[in-house]
Amino acid sequence: MKFVYTTIWILLLVSFCFAQDAKSKKKSNSSLRFNGTWVLNRSKSDTGLDKGPLVFKEKPEFLDATLVIVQTESEICVTENGETESSIYDLNGEASSIAGKTKSNISVKLKKRKLTIISFIPLLYKIGGKTAQMEKKEIWTVSKDGKTLKQKISWKAPFGASPAPSVKVFNKEM
Repeated sequence: MKFVYTTIWILLLVSFCFAQDAKSKKKSNSSLRFNGTWVLNRSKSDTGLDKGPLVFKEKPEFLDATLVIVQTESEICVTENGETESSIYDLNGEASSIAGKTKSNISVKLKKRKLTIISFIPLLYKIGGKTAQMEKKEIWTVSKDGKTLKQKISWKAPFGASPAPSVKVFNKEM
């Protein structure tokens, strides 16, 4: 009889462990929301190019963007328009690199469906003996259904700030 009770307890313990492992894997995979190919929806995007000192009557062709995003637990890799170099954003607080540039002073925070990237970009002139820099803030949000990615981008620099954040809306290719 003792053997039967021991066997039942072992079976219950093993099934509980498998259930927890499956739950953990499901949660882990569902947090990889940015993965995929995203195509710019120009009609829903507002780049802010019709405001401020540079005004375009029509949206320039260079705004036709496609992003390929590969997300792991530790980083997000973004390739734009088939470029050979990617921007890699470290999710563990390490220095990140932007396509074609060395590692920069970039702050990256990921919380569920929201990714915040703050980068400090050195400018070509100095103020008070120090290289001036521009602060660029990007907030990326994935919709609940996982089909839409919204990028809000604003910037601040010694010569001013963006009049309003530009907003790019991407649709996920299925």
